[in-house]
Amino acid sequence: MFIKLLGKLPLFQGLSEGELEELLTYFDHESFQKGEEVLTEYQGEEEVKMYVILGGAVEIVKRAMNQEEREISLDVLKTGEIFGEMKIVDVLVRSATVRAIKDTQTISISKENLERLLEENPRIYGILMRNIARRLSHRLRKADTFQATMLSKEGRGQAEFSQKSSSSEEKENGLETKS
Repeated sequence: MFIKLLGKLPLFQGLSEGELEELLTYFDHESFQKGEEVLTEYQGEEEVKMYVILGGAVEIVKRAMNQEEREISLDVLKTGEIFGEMKIVDVLVRSATVRAIKDTQTISISKENLERLLEENPRIYGILMRNIARRLSHRLRKADTFQATMLSKEGRGQAEFSQKSSSSEEKENGLETKS
């Protein structure tokens, strides 16, 4: 029953029940209490993990670039959704904080277990990574739409935004160039 339910989630699309059962051996169960920080923005946690929400909900928040004390809510994720996947494919620090807004149950897979999966079952690994890429693409499209909407409301040009965005990103990642 549990396997059939998980098989309906976008992250696991394309996997047979047997492949999903095998994949789940690489995952751990984790629970978080309401208010608990699961991931922290700009932190490089010792163990890099991606999470799948089995029950409960989390909020994704980001510190405003111009006001360190102010947090902006980016999204609320519920049962069946994933988070932490950016850190699985990227080497940069966490881009947002994830906080449980209800008692939340998850399954998680560490980067180390993903690497082990690649060695032991490249087919399952490939399907999982394709589904993660689709999720990242979906979020990027959503962010692009939001950005375009905000820029059109403000009457700002793309060149102005790109220049500010690039320099902010360079500072954030320690890549700022001095002229």
